[in-house]
Amino acid sequence: MPESPRASPTTSSGTEVGEVRERLLSWGLGRGMTMPLHLPGRGFATLTAFVEAEVGEAALAQFAVMALGLQDRIGAAPARGPLSPREAECPGHTADGLSAKQIAHVLGRSESMVVKHLQAAAAKLGARNRSHAAVLATRQGWIT
Repeated sequence: MPESPRASPTTSSGTEVGEVRERLLSWGLGRGMTMPLHLPGRGFATLTAFVEAEVGEAALAQFAVMALGLQDRIGAAPARGPLSPREAECPGHTADGLSAKQIAHVLGRSESMVVKHLQAAAAKLGARNRSHAAVLATRQGWIT
């Protein structure tokens, strides 16, 4: 039985993703990153950067920090109170690169409880996601 054709992913302009990828590579732009931006009123946008293949991780890390700074300026919700000890501890582990499952193992808690602590911390800090919560917690002195 012949294999059925698969639809190729397309961009919003209808261009096939593979075509866009090939064009970027032909320009020497071999690495990229897209960061979500949460807008006031439940809006959503993305900020994307492509860099030359040789540039490395430092440029993309700098882009991520810049994108989070932009997120702060366009509408982070106001903070809603102090963090509990666990709410302060979990974003610190996130900042260290641990997943919720790994944090649960370190703390001797269930993964679902860690997720709840991370969500509560994000809400209190006015963060849009776990990474944003880790950045805000660091800036506000909850993480040292």
